[in-house]
Amino acid sequence: MGRNIKILGVNILTVFFLMFPLLAGAAKIVPCGGAGQPACDFCKFAELAGNLVKFLAFNIVLPLSVLSFAAAGIIFMTGGDNSSQIEKGKNIFKFTATGIVIAFAAYAVINTILGFLLDPGFSLYKSWNQFPSCSL
Repeated sequence: MGRNIKILGVNILTVFFLMFPLLAGAAKIVPCGGAGQPACDFCKFAELAGNLVKFLAFNIVLPLSVLSFAAAGIIFMTGGDNSSQIEKGKNIFKFTATGIVIAFAAYAVINTILGFLLDPGFSLYKSWNQFPSCSL
């Protein structure tokens, strides 16, 4: 049991240090109110929401899903005759894929809602990875 705790601790620290540079880019999320930035208004609030969702989807969900897929593959491949380990690997694959679908569906829904709220000429056929600009 003590060995498993040590391995878990090392894994958590490794993930933290791998993700730390990504978190340093989080300073670009808030588009207003800071030194040398414009004052906050509704348009900047909507931009903040878009920046936050984009940061979570691309800088948090994707790297964690890669790590989860790698862990699932290792568990699955080293399962051998142990059917519970193979099933555990399959479940990790399934839940990780489901999580990615949910995260990017939320991204698409928020992008669409912000588009209709902020841009009178919004079209669903615009670039999917760009949040609409505010034209209020």
